[in-house]
Amino acid sequence: MQCRFCEKELTRKNYCDLCSKPQLDASDVVWTDRTCRQCYITGPLVLNEMSPYCFDCRVSINSSETTSKVETDNVIKKQVRWLQSWLLIDETTSHSALISWFPPQFINDANIKVNKYYLRTNDGSVLKLLEGDTTQIILSSLESGKTYELILEALVGDKLINKSLRKKFETMST
Repeated sequence: MQCRFCEKELTRKNYCDLCSKPQLDASDVVWTDRTCRQCYITGPLVLNEMSPYCFDCRVSINSSETTSKVETDNVIKKQVRWLQSWLLIDETTSHSALISWFPPQFINDANIKVNKYYLRTNDGSVLKLLEGDTTQIILSSLESGKTYELILEALVGDKLINKSLRKKFETMST
């Protein structure tokens, strides 16, 4: 089986160690307290030792910490728990929608706080830079009957975190 992102041959079924990406979409995962937060595998023996990772991911994380991967200047590579279902779209009308979210949780460092959120659509019709304490916004001036894909990214300082939220919604037709 090959990675769907980098086409490398996979050594693990649902996770690519080369590009560090799960082979499942987070929105398709049924999240439980037994779901690995890195590869999205769920099962009765996945998590143990009070860790949010399965055994294979713990081994991978521990080995990458000893080899000290080089981090890019524009992305914070902390372990982030930010589930797809945490981006909520309510009260959709023909020209507006209420967007809500929960802030990301930084698994390895609870002291990290989001300074800003960047909310945008994939077509660039909506671009908003919001303060870090914001968790809800009403988007207005939307087109009637149009499908939007929202992308929510968080910034710590001037660096993006390595995960974003995405969700599609459609405004009502008039």
